[in-house]
Amino acid sequence: MNMHANDELELSVARLALGGRGVARLDGMVVFVDGALPGETVMAKVTQVKKGFAEAVAERIITPAPEAVEPRCPHFGVCGGCDWQRLDYPAQLFWKREQVAETLARLGGLTGVPVADTVPSPEIYGYRNKMEFAFAGRLHLGLRERRNPARALDIETCPLMAPWAGEVVNATRALCRDTGLAAYDPRTGKGVWRHLVLRDAVHDGSRLVHCITGPSRSAGDAVLELGKALLARFPDLTGFVHSV
Repeated sequence: MNMHANDELELSVARLALGGRGVARLDGMVVFVDGALPGETVMAKVTQVKKGFAEAVAERIITPAPEAVEPRCPHFGVCGGCDWQRLDYPAQLFWKREQVAETLARLGGLTGVPVADTVPSPEIYGYRNKMEFAFAGRLHLGLRERRNPARALDIETCPLMAPWAGEVVNATRALCRDTGLAAYDPRTGKGVWRHLVLRDAVHDGSRLVHCITGPSRSAGDAVLELGKALLARFPDLTGFVHSV
């Protein structure tokens, strides 16, 4: 068939590609489907057609995958931080091993190479000890949107890190908004706020907030007040660092 952008197709997803998109075939054409899992039948809208393959976005799930689960994070699907929260963890481990084996065979030409089972994490959530959040506009703070990476999604919580991280992100967003200063824009060189990095040293319980700004003269005083406010509001914080 002749496939075009914005076509709506019913697709049966067979595999997971690197990066988490589902892989379907229609009349010999490979279609990578964002938001679809193996074993699902979905209605998808084509976003791009290239030589030999197409890209699409799942708009409606007709038949869910047997391994589909309810995502824990309320931002899943819009936030670009996670790809597989809707897939049961044992199935995630299976497909990660499959992707390694497929890459060795298809790209490396190495057939028959033994690939061990994926080693599971002892914690499925709350395992991250460092995360970087982005500022944007006047004023958003969170993680990049899944389908619009130029925008930062104002997240309220992130289950990948301990609960204190979400509390600090929300407090920082409000305090930075109160300054009236915008996020740094690399296209113009204007603005202040750039990134917020949180670190959690689980071996000794220390917690660090790291604020990164652009080279604005107005940043110093604003960041000093931000640091004082956060350390006062969250006594468990070990320190606050500012870098440009």
